[in-house]
This record gives sequence, structure tokens and C-alpha cells, in this order.
Amino acid sequence: MKIKNEKQYTDTINSINDIMKKGENNVTPEELQALQDKTAQVQEYESRYYTFPAPKTIIDMVKVKMFERDMSQTDLAKETNIPLPKINQILKGKRKPDIDFLKGIYDKLHIPADFILSRI
Repeated sequence: MKIKNEKQYTDTINSINDIMKKGENNVTPEELQALQDKTAQVQEYESRYYTFPAPKTIIDMVKVKMFERDMSQTDLAKETNIPLPKINQILKGKRKPDIDFLKGIYDKLHIPADFILSRI
């Protein structure tokens, strides 16, 4: 079954939660299959209606990666050995990223080199 609207989406999520509340050892093979099917349906629906735009700039990508890792500017400064004021200025757009910054985000945030190179 394909999820076609928000009500079906919410009902499917609630159904998944009900199965998961039973605990791993208390789920029947049929419920496990239903869980897998419902999860696939939710993923397909979310990929159609809950998409996030891809970051277009290096700074946007850095912010996304920092968010994903629950990382502060201070954490990024420590990880990359770049002074915090420099990180702050770059992320606010007051300073252009330099080689040290670009290398640091490549190494520590695993931002692909082709993404970086196509935006400098």
C-alpha cells in the first residue's frame, strides 16, 4: 500500500510505534514483516514530501555537518586547529574560507572535495 496523504502517514507512524512498543522479543514474524513494509512506505512518502534542499554553499554545508554532529563552532575550532574567531568570521560570511579552513572541513567534517572545489 502506498501512503497518499498526511492522515495515512500519521496512521502508519502510529502503527509502527505500536509494533515497536511490544519489544524486539515479543514481535511475531508477521508483525516484523508489517513493520518492514510500513517503514518502507514511510520512507517513500517522506522522500516525496519531506525533502530538505541540498546545501548550495560551503558555509551551508559546514552548518549542516555541524548540526548533524551536534557540533559548536568551538568544537569545530578544536577539531580543525583553527582559531575560533576565524571560524566565526567565515561562518558569518565576514571572511572568505582559506586553505586551512577548507582542508579542516574536508578532514574533520568529511565534506567531499568535489563539493568544496566546485564552490571556491
